[in-house]
Amino acid sequence: MGDKKTSRGKKNAAKVRVERTVGVVLVVLMGAAAMMLAARRPEVVTQPAMTSKVVAPADDAAGARASASYTNAKATTAKNASGNAVISTPVTITGCLEQDDDVFKLKNTEGADAPQSRSWKSGFLKKRPSTITVVDASHRWKLEKHVGERIAVSGSLVEHEVTLKSLSRVTASCS
Repeated sequence: MGDKKTSRGKKNAAKVRVERTVGVVLVVLMGAAAMMLAARRPEVVTQPAMTSKVVAPADDAAGARASASYTNAKATTAKNASGNAVISTPVTITGCLEQDDDVFKLKNTEGADAPQSRSWKSGFLKKRPSTITVVDASHRWKLEKHVGERIAVSGSLVEHEVTLKSLSRVTASCS
């Protein structure tokens, strides 16, 4: 009679252990899914509007204005890594300029247009300033002279990369 009682107790203990393990696994999976959803940031992709509007000849003043505004809008578009068209907006961002090989980056960024990012260290809850790559294709601004300085850059921002239009020194050092 004692054998039945102990075997039944062992079966219940094993069942409770399995249920507890399954419960812990489910809680961990739900937490991971919640963090992934919180970290997911929608990508802004815009495509040109399709219209069937008839435009007057170019000598018409209204037609000239319409074609000029279309040209200006087209100049501010760029393509992201996946080939989709995105609109680059002119921004001004302040930060500390650092150099890593041939790549210049702004750290500790500030500004109304400065992008923010999330980190797993804070559970994806807090936003912090994100690092931005500074592109000076013509080498006109001589960025290597400004390394270690706090600078303000203006240009078009597309996916954490600003194409430099102007640069001004805010302070001589980053500290």
